[in-house]
Amino acid sequence: MFIHFLYNIKRFKKIKAELEIAQGENIMKKINIENLCLTLGILSLILSFFNGIRALSLPIGIIGTILPLIFIIKKSRKYQKIILIISVIMSLGSIIIAYGLTYMNSSPDYTSVSVFKKDLDDDKNVVGKTFEFKVTDRTETSINADDEISFFTSKTDAEGIKKGDIVTIKVKRKPTNILGVYIMSGNVQSKKSNIKQHSKSNNEPSNSNTKKIYNLHNTTFSTPSNWVKQLTNSNNPDNTINFTLQDGYLNVHYFETNESIFNNEYRNSFLSSLKNTTSNNMSDFTATNETEGSSSESYAWYISLKQNEEKYNGEMVVLDVDGGIISFTIYVSGDKFSKNYEGDFNNLLDSIKYTKRTN
Repeated sequence: MFIHFLYNIKRFKKIKAELEIAQGENIMKKINIENLCLTLGILSLILSFFNGIRALSLPIGIIGTILPLIFIIKKSRKYQKIILIISVIMSLGSIIIAYGLTYMNSSPDYTSVSVFKKDLDDDKNVVGKTFEFKVTDRTETSINADDEISFFTSKTDAEGIKKGDIVTIKVKRKPTNILGVYIMSGNVQSKKSNIKQHSKSNNEPSNSNTKKIYNLHNTTFSTPSNWVKQLTNSNNPDNTINFTLQDGYLNVHYFETNESIFNNEYRNSFLSSLKNTTSNNMSDFTATNETEGSSSESYAWYISLKQNEEKYNGEMVVLDVDGGIISFTIYVSGDKFSKNYEGDFNNLLDSIKYTKRTN
């Protein structure tokens, strides 16, 4: 009987020890989960600030958000819930920061050739900055933004890039001015292929081979015959020619002025007037990728706007002529400009004959 009593005592101690071990393991699990969630939150937050490894922040941040939420639902002590909530906040914050910094880094620092060149003239630091521009010329290892700005790149970066393509380059080293030409090395960040040769889609019949010639203030140009000239409601119809396209419009307008589109103040004022216009139910006008003409006294922009709440995209070219300036503005619905009309618009620009300014 005494032996049996001793046996029960030993058995009770063994069961008690096992329960204590089990409880200890359960506590450790809770501590490990909280520490794990907190670690995930801190790690994802740190990674979100570093450009090279930012991509890792997103999956870690998602896991660090979902995992604590699962355990918050379960019964936990107050301090445990606080730690898990902090973990969720850090993980969510890392996702927002990662997306925000990625978006900021994806937007080029410069989209205007003239602004970029002005900063170069002012000896501002452009190393590490990104510059989006239309290619005016290229060789095997160089890409030109205009006659005074040239980037040296690797053969791999320059491969496949053609004149007229839109590229974004990150400046690697401080530019050097050699005989009035800024030369610098850079890495191509992105490129949009030149699709000007494909001016019409396979589904749309093209009359581009048939041209009509028009004249406005001693400036002649030709358009495809299926671009229909409209009656002009302008107060001065002799200064404007409007065309209706299948998916949009072309406006050619002469402005009598002594100012030149190369005057920075006048050019900015000209663009500002377009941004603020409400005529023809237009709104939300934006002009990007400002490019100085390489073979004519002109400036060009890609444009977007709304007319009667419908979105349009296109291009605008403004040319210095005798007595003023002439603007050629094409805008078509959706993304059809680059697919169906950009080639014809470039042919129009190539056909322009005008009298240069004498002053």
